[in-house]
Amino acid sequence: MNRLIKQLSDFNLNKSQIDYIIGMGKVKSVKSNVILIEHNSICDKVYYLLKGAFVCRYINEEKEIQKTVNFFMEGSHTFFTCADGFLTSNPTNCELRAIRSSQVIEFDRKDIDMLINEDIDIFKYYHHKVKAGLIEENELKIKIITESSENLYNYLVAEYPNLLANLSTKYIAEFMGITPEWLSKIKRNQLKGYLLGI
Repeated sequence: MNRLIKQLSDFNLNKSQIDYIIGMGKVKSVKSNVILIEHNSICDKVYYLLKGAFVCRYINEEKEIQKTVNFFMEGSHTFFTCADGFLTSNPTNCELRAIRSSQVIEFDRKDIDMLINEDIDIFKYYHHKVKAGLIEENELKIKIITESSENLYNYLVAEYPNLLANLSTKYIAEFMGITPEWLSKIKRNQLKGYLLGI
């Protein structure tokens, strides 16, 4: 909770604004492998991650595709939702799955809409977070499209150092668009290069 209070405070929101925002949320504990938002459901929630980790997975039952498209961990991507569903109010093509026992603060869309309509400073914070999230997601997509698997892996390790501690090889490989076996080979080659000083 202290991390969220600091983020809000750093944006120059005052104590009453911060208390108001936090008062709108509900703290929830989520066990590992529990789906917080189901595929094909209406996503009307935003979450703030207090502890743990989640993945957002795209699901297309017709084409039998299940692919990790984003990840949320302490220290990176702490506000999260199924953006496709939340921003359009249509059923989401994704699911939010806990990959560790986690704790979140859950915010309802109706409460968020009320907050941003009542207070221009809170609206600015919301706009800032949405914009930052979209930019970060776009940068990740560009890396996935343009970088080799090895360079993408190096980028993820450098930019998201707690990635390996939180995500299994399965989800990292899905996110990178490669097989778990190929990811294991990249890791072995990285380790061999490190040991040889290459």
